[in-house]
Amino acid sequence: MQRKWKGLVFIVTSLDGFITRPDGDVSWLLDQDDGIDHPAQHSPGDAGDFSRVFRETDAVVISRPAFNKLSELPEWPYPGKDVIVMTTRESFSDDRVTVARDLEEVISLIEERGYSGVFIDSAGKIRQFLERGLVDELTVTTVPLILGDGVSLFGGMDCDIPLRLLGSGTTRAGGYVHARYEVLPPVPHSRGHDPRRSYTPNVKRPHVD
Repeated sequence: MQRKWKGLVFIVTSLDGFITRPDGDVSWLLDQDDGIDHPAQHSPGDAGDFSRVFRETDAVVISRPAFNKLSELPEWPYPGKDVIVMTTRESFSDDRVTVARDLEEVISLIEERGYSGVFIDSAGKIRQFLERGLVDELTVTTVPLILGDGVSLFGGMDCDIPLRLLGSGTTRAGGYVHARYEVLPPVPHSRGHDPRRSYTPNVKRPHVD
């Protein structure tokens, strides 16, 4: 069965793959030393263009903790987008969001409402969507900082996720490195690695430019 919507991820990590410190602190994203010179030959490209991803997004899926953090911001970061909070905790209501109990309920909402682009936020939800083969495009922006510990973006996954590089670029200010990938179907760890195996998708998937 052809899936009619595209799963999109655009996220920032430290060089060692963490998205927050152990206590959830993300102030390090704003504390980068602009005085550090990054003398690399910079080629910005379009891999780091979040505005393109945002234009393709109809709905956003986030966790309850991520929603709580977003609610503390001076401005709501997803104006004009439908937001689905995925949580098994106690019910809550907020006019800005729809609450879903699990991934199956999220998928039903996406299909019922006819979304074409769904942005997945927060590490746990990103992993769930990746393991189910529901992410089509993944962009990772790497900050030149080693945290040493924190919340891992991809830790604990029970499968390999093959990727096809679509574009890359760097940003002189801050020394950020952007990589944009097409996400191919997951390969369970229990299957073992077979170098002869083709990663060509065996189901129709939304086209990724």
